[in-house]
Amino acid sequence: GVAGRLPGRAGATRAYDGRRALALQKELGGTMVREDPHHIGPGATMAPDPFEEARYKLRAEPGEPEVWGLDSASLLIPEDAGRIVITGSHGGVLAANRASGTAIYQPVKAAVFHDAGIGRDQAGLSRLPLLDDKGIAGAVIDGKTARIGDARSLWESGVVSHINETARLWGLRAGLTCQDFAVGAAKKKV
Repeated sequence: GVAGRLPGRAGATRAYDGRRALALQKELGGTMVREDPHHIGPGATMAPDPFEEARYKLRAEPGEPEVWGLDSASLLIPEDAGRIVITGSHGGVLAANRASGTAIYQPVKAAVFHDAGIGRDQAGLSRLPLLDDKGIAGAVIDGKTARIGDARSLWESGVVSHINETARLWGLRAGLTCQDFAVGAAKKKV
């Protein structure tokens, strides 16, 4: 669907342009998000189209750990131990986990996150050193190359912006595609 505001050229920026906005909305097959839906008319909403988080098996080769995509790190399960996980979650340590130093809830072999634009004090990279502490290769994907919260987007178009020391010691590097990072981690014997 259509998310965000309509560009000014759409000509639907004033209250009296409501019918034109609704016609454009119908033509594009989505729902517009506006600060004041009453200026558009019935059918407008303040919420984007619903998105259901999911898990995806992305790669399975004999003798290598499976690569799984998770739209959120909250979808990790005990069976992910030893796997490579590509998560749509940001690479920042959650506030609730700062004291314990928890970067990920399962002992995976490698983990990829979204850098979320890196942010203040490089917050979007803060999981990487904590993954090192567990011997887990870690990387974050450049936010300009993939959508946050969408593991398939990271897998299909993501480019690694930063890695941790464990990944560096395994011969991995920034600039790799997400897929090349995952395959390199899968092939690494530890």
